[in-house]
Amino acid sequence: MTIKKQGLVTAAATTRRQFTGLLCGSGLLTLAGCGGGSDSTGAQPVSSPTPATPATPPITATPVVTPAISWVAGGLGGISLLEGNGTNARIERPDNVAVSKDGVVYFSCGILCGKVSAQGDVSFIGNFPYMTVSGMACDSKGDLYACAAGVGVIYKLVNGVFSAVAGQYSPYPGGGFVDGVGQAALLKLPSSPAFDAQDNLYFIDRDNHAIRKVTPAGAVTTLAGAPTNLTMVDGKGNAAGFAAPRKLLVLNDGSLLVLDGTRWRKVLSDGTVSTLAGTVPDVRTVVGVDVNALYALLGNSVVKLALDGSTVNVAGSQAESGYVDGLKDAARFNAPASLAMALDGQLFVADQDNALIRRVDPASGQVSAWVGAAPQPGHLDGDGAQARFAAMGANCVDREGNIYVINKVYVIDTLMKTLRKVTPTGTTSTLFNDFPADGGVAVDANGNFYGVRNRAIIKVSPSGGQQVWAGQTGVLGYADGAGAAASFARPLGLVFDAQGNLLVGDSPDKELVLLTPFYTCTYGSTIRKITPAGVVSTVAGVPGRTFTDYQFFSPTVPFPNLDVTFLEPTALACDANGKVWVLDAAGVRRIDAEGAAPVWLWRKNGLTSMVYAAGSPGDVYVSLGNAISKLSADGTQTVVVGVDAPYRNGVQLGALPGRLGQVSSIVASAANVLYCCAENSVLKIQLA
Repeated sequence: MTIKKQGLVTAAATTRRQFTGLLCGSGLLTLAGCGGGSDSTGAQPVSSPTPATPATPPITATPVVTPAISWVAGGLGGISLLEGNGTNARIERPDNVAVSKDGVVYFSCGILCGKVSAQGDVSFIGNFPYMTVSGMACDSKGDLYACAAGVGVIYKLVNGVFSAVAGQYSPYPGGGFVDGVGQAALLKLPSSPAFDAQDNLYFIDRDNHAIRKVTPAGAVTTLAGAPTNLTMVDGKGNAAGFAAPRKLLVLNDGSLLVLDGTRWRKVLSDGTVSTLAGTVPDVRTVVGVDVNALYALLGNSVVKLALDGSTVNVAGSQAESGYVDGLKDAARFNAPASLAMALDGQLFVADQDNALIRRVDPASGQVSAWVGAAPQPGHLDGDGAQARFAAMGANCVDREGNIYVINKVYVIDTLMKTLRKVTPTGTTSTLFNDFPADGGVAVDANGNFYGVRNRAIIKVSPSGGQQVWAGQTGVLGYADGAGAAASFARPLGLVFDAQGNLLVGDSPDKELVLLTPFYTCTYGSTIRKITPAGVVSTVAGVPGRTFTDYQFFSPTVPFPNLDVTFLEPTALACDANGKVWVLDAAGVRRIDAEGAAPVWLWRKNGLTSMVYAAGSPGDVYVSLGNAISKLSADGTQTVVVGVDAPYRNGVQLGALPGRLGQVSSIVASAANVLYCCAENSVLKIQLA
């Protein structure tokens, strides 16, 4: 009989019984029988009675395996980009928000714009031209207009494309102060657009210290103010002056309210400007069409704002930030940046640091998530959704399928480095505090863990005892030898081979060369092997090498000796045939035998993690930021999970390919089962 396990083949005698398979640890131990007609000696029996007819065994249906991404533990949510419905969508830090008469909510995240249907479906429009958005508004038809910060142009969204309707491109501090039609007009830092009932667009021309108007035909005129009037002066037209205009509202009666510094200025349709009594607190933005129903953002709260500057809290806390959906003072926002009001009076808040657009009912103070999901970082043990993770680093998996994750979190300004254990059913516990977390992590067959601290390989026993296993803490070097006689530069990737040797990707120690695009790289650039007895040897690469490297590496740029050494080996994988796969800054290579030159498989930067999955001989799985690709022995790459594309990097559970967000690390548990860390959570990936 032949026994095969993890690429090792041994011979064994057997009787006439035929074994078809045994599950051993996390791998499949296959025992191939030698047939049914001979015993272990090969002798044939003289006679054989007719056997009784065996009972027909019951037919057991083969379980149907559905390729999918499922959640195991942690709090999903975060700052990313993913189209979807409601809280299944992901958005980045929203900085502007506007709502149309049909209930469509538009938002911007830097130069990226998106929209939310009245049913909560999020889609991305694309990049805004040139610069970021300094204000958005919708006309009576539901069309979106947006001011471009710093280029002096107002755009209209037409068939998914932003087209200039007023002003012309002129990088700040360009622009000018000229009335005219369309691009014949000159503007300077337009902001705070708002429409009246006739679809005239009013806006603040900030650096021109003026209030200006764009008709539906595109004619730009100046209603009040002038570039030469830099102080608050009441008057009519260009006789009036504005000091620091920052917010404009169009009221139901057709007049305008302009927040000028800390004072309200009223502007009539004929350009007459007057200053109202009272001062206004440092609100971030104001919305409303009725002086008795003005709402503003003050700190981390939504308030109702009176013309005299007094406020009544609607929801949230001015001083305290966070994320809580709830009623009035119980709710929490995190740096809300913009506010919009729908026709029915409902408020939409661009909750920037929570990566959410929230909905607020001003009558009741009820706050709820509209689209997006807030980040939920932390360090909390528990079952499933009770657990919290932050800064999830390298991970590994043991024979029982438990996942171990390095978790780094600050507690009272002290960086805690812990190793967390997550069972396949999602129960999370902290295994070790003060874990050696300067590089990768690996676990051996006896439950000992190995990590990196200050250039040395540290062994952590199942009871938590720590000892230096190889190298010397704080010593930069490249020496081979036993235990403390060896030295490393910057060990990162760790993985065990089938013989119990710990393989180490030793990256160079890097120091920036001032005023140049280079780093000085000292030692490292090698693959090292540590035997179970602690003896270190160099498997591949050029030991003792010092060289210079570009800060911004591209795999297409030629690099001296790149085919015989390594730049920054951050992850290793060892397949069933004993071959070592190396992921570094230049891509993925394979070492076929000790001392042999690395073989290039994939020249690509930006790869973050790699693992060999049992049951996939010759293949490894590689994380490329927001997707996982299967890399075959011949160098063929196929994206199997997620989508390697911009604006699609939030987590989407369900059928593959799904979406993965920013993946920090991946491990393999059993055949066709991967686990990865993304959005402060542990995810399970069932492959086909």
